[in-house]
Amino acid sequence: MFSLLCPKTCSASVLDIEPRNLRLQGIEALILDVDNTIVEWRGEKVSNSMKRWVSAALAEDLKVCIVSNGISKQVAAISKDLSVPAIAKAGKPTKRSFLKALKIMDATPQKTAVIGDQVFTDILGGNRLGMHTILINPVGKQELKTTKVMRRLEKWTLTKMYKKGLISLRSYQTRFSNE
Repeated sequence: MFSLLCPKTCSASVLDIEPRNLRLQGIEALILDVDNTIVEWRGEKVSNSMKRWVSAALAEDLKVCIVSNGISKQVAAISKDLSVPAIAKAGKPTKRSFLKALKIMDATPQKTAVIGDQVFTDILGGNRLGMHTILINPVGKQELKTTKVMRRLEKWTLTKMYKKGLISLRSYQTRFSNE
């Protein structure tokens, strides 16, 4: 039951993930979420540290594409700022937008990592296609009311995964380190 919801790894932030290490693991492409992953919810200003991280990923020959359920204007601004392609109003966790990102990057699911802050969109969507999924802590506290409700279900789900040994104590503690 939990296999499609279980992240491969957890990290406190995108910035804590080393692009070189992803490359050494055989990852060739990255799919990044926007809201509460790259920027705070509904934010359009990308931090300099995030710009440097994306530049470092590109320097490691990682292909990068944004896949977001966010609105087109916001996603387009971030895409332009980072100079990477993007898909807005993605309808995650459906496969369609992930497959479109793979086509844009000329990548395979087995060599692609999905980085996002939500189990029921980013992780589920990536796992459905056999991608390497990385769950991070949300960048900010603000989010849609429906997302806040889903966070409670997400915490329950991750707790069950930890108790069943599907995620490590370190991953579990990392995920809830800023609560």
